Formats: sequence, C-alpha cells, structure tokens
Amino acid sequence: MRLTIHTIVLWFCVGCSVESPTKPYDAQTARSNIVAALPSGWTVTSPPWQQDRFTTAYFSHPQTEAFLLVGPGSNYVDWTDRAGSSHREHLAKECLYIWLVPGVFKPAFPRFLSEPWGGQQLYSSRAIRAYGHASHHIADTNRMDTIMAEATRISSPAIRISWTSWQRDIEASLKK
Repeated sequence: MRLTIHTIVLWFCVGCSVESPTKPYDAQTARSNIVAALPSGWTVTSPPWQQDRFTTAYFSHPQTEAFLLVGPGSNYVDWTDRAGSSHREHLAKECLYIWLVPGVFKPAFPRFLSEPWGGQQLYSSRAIRAYGHASHHIADTNRMDTIMAEATRISSPAIRISWTSWQRDIEASLKK
C-alpha cells in the first residue's frame, strides 16, 4: 500500500513538472494582441527609417517584427537658429518602438552606455520575446530636416508616455 501511494505521488509530481508544448513563434498574433490592448487615441504604424539602425544593429533575426505605437500626446522641439532666435515647434508625438522576435533569439545589445539603446525587455517566453522603447515620433520629417539644417541647437523635453501602464499591459496581452 505504501509503495502505491508513493507511486501515485511520484506520477502526480512528474505530471506537474512536464510543461505544455511550446507555442510556435507567431508575431502577427502577438502584434494583434498588443494592438487590441491600445488605449483610446493610440495607433499602430510601420517603423520609420530611423528605427532601422536599432532593428539591424540589435534585432538581426530575419523574423523580427518591428512596429510603432503612436500616442495622442504632443511634444515639441526647441531650436535656435543661426541668428540666435529661439523657436518651439510641436512636431512630435509620444510613441513606443516595439520589437518582437522568436524566443530563442537574444539581441546583441551594446556593452557601453554611450551606445544608443534605451529599450527594455517587456516579455519573454519560449516562443516569443518582446522589447520596447519610449520615444518621440516626428511625422513631418521634411520640417525636421529643415530645422536640423538651420539650427545651431536642438532639444526636446523628457519623454513622458501618457499610457502609464504600457509595459504591464503589453506583457499581459502577450500572455493570452
């Protein structure tokens, strides 16, 4: 009798420790789940060329899915022209850069703080990893190019994302 109880307990423990089969990498479903979690006023768009350096430098896996979540919050650019006059133009919107990669892929992030990386891992499973980075999205790139050509100084305020629970919400959307 004692041996039977031990056997049952052993089989129960073995059954508990066996993980369910891993879901395959499905970036489109993950992206759809993230988009479904967006608050009112937020939209999804393709990444601009500026994101390419992050994508190619860090997210080199051929199945990388990269996109932008653009929020309603406006942001400005302060700049000084060659004559010394100061200007403020509301050219930017709050945004989140998002990268989805297969779970087995680990991006090669910079070793030195001087390199341009400010993102963070939002979610990780055997099937998928998600990374995000809060930034500004400049829709009028022609105007920004003009400012950059004429400016002696350019600055913008610290990035503040109106979707305060974005990390937690994106993680929860990917657990579905």
